[in-house]
This record gives sequence, C-alpha cells and structure tokens, in this order.
Amino acid sequence: METKKCKKCGGTDFAYGQCRPCRNAAERERVKLKGEHHREVCRRWKQLHHEQAMASVVAWTKNPEHRKQVRAMWRVRRAIKDGRLVPADRCSICGKHCKTQAHHQSYDRPLEVDWVCRGCQIAVHNAVREIVRTAQKDTQLAKAS
Repeated sequence: METKKCKKCGGTDFAYGQCRPCRNAAERERVKLKGEHHREVCRRWKQLHHEQAMASVVAWTKNPEHRKQVRAMWRVRRAIKDGRLVPADRCSICGKHCKTQAHHQSYDRPLEVDWVCRGCQIAVHNAVREIVRTAQKDTQLAKAS
C-alpha cells in the first residue's frame, strides 16, 4: 500500500492533505490573517464612530472602580516580580494543578489574593455579575412600586 504524501513538501506525517509542519504553518498564517482582518474592522469602526469610542474609553478610565482594579493588578505584578508574592501551582477552588491567576476579593487590599485557575476565575466573576444584576433589578422594582 502506498503512503500518502503532503501536497506541498512531500512529507509523510500526513493528515488533512498536508504534513504536520505544513499544516501548522498554514494554521499560523490563517490566525495571523484573521488577526489582521479583525484589527482592520476595529480600526474602521473607530474611524466611523470616533466620538462614541472615545467617550467610552474616557468614561471607563475615569471610573474610580476601574482605576482601583488596574492599580491592584499592577501591585500584584510588581509583588510577583519582586518575589514578595508567589503564585500557587494549584487552584484554591477546584484544586487543579495549573497556571493560576490572582483573584481579588477586594481591590482595597491588592496583595490579598486567591490563586485560582482560569475556569474558576470566570465562574466567580459570572456569579458576581449575576448577583449585581439581581440587586439592580430589585432596586429598580422597589423604585417603580
């Protein structure tokens, strides 16, 4: 039985019509082009909606809560770099061995962090958002009645 060969280079590590190195190179190129296309679409949108885009950026950066978040993230980064804070190798919620992220319970205490995996970080933030939404709905209903 004849082994299949790559259409580009003739290699034999064959799958999907190409050898693995050629397929990986094609995928990198596809991702690069997709990123360039996305940047172009965003650039065009910002040109058409300049005032709206700038108003959103200014409002977000002047938000004191956002500034507190950014300050806390940078303090954690500096503490890790200086060796004052060491990331855990295990998630404090699910216990999985992985690269962990610093999760702040309160941005007022920037170096008091829980080390959690990406999945748990997303779950925690989604739960917090849902609690905030519920509270906002309750206040709106109370004002309406």
